[in-house]
Amino acid sequence: MSQHIKRKRGGQPKPEAERKRNSVTIRVLDSFRERIEAEAAKSQRSVSEEIAYRVQMSYVFGPDVESAQKTQRLLAKETDDTIKAAMHRQGWGKVVDPRYGGAVYIPPGQHPLVKSGFISEAEAAAAPVPGIAMTEEALSRVVETAVANALARAKLTIGDGK
Repeated sequence: MSQHIKRKRGGQPKPEAERKRNSVTIRVLDSFRERIEAEAAKSQRSVSEEIAYRVQMSYVFGPDVESAQKTQRLLAKETDDTIKAAMHRQGWGKVVDPRYGGAVYIPPGQHPLVKSGFISEAEAAAAPVPGIAMTEEALSRVVETAVANALARAKLTIGDGK
């Protein structure tokens, strides 16, 4: 008695040496399928060929796209840093406010913050103003005199309380 092997329906798998392509099954949303079908019809490919083509292109152009995205992120950070520095030089104040998720910039004149320490190009080109050199003893005499004058105006005295 010979055993009868029942054949599977459809095309029979070819030996591996004769296969040109392998099969991959994926699940997609209806909207994605409609899009792929439209693109496949436009490019005169089957849906399977269109998917294979697009996956292949993602490997071809993937490194270039990643490099472009990295450059875009770097340029965005540089631009943000430049804008923040320009705002700071113009007198905008930066305050961290958790209600708004972090830093908040306040226009000049609307905040109690001191103006930035940055100077303009014109100020940098100007000759420096010499500072006043003073010894500690001289500074102490100036402070004592200023305090004594302030107390005299307020009709107060230092010392024995007379």
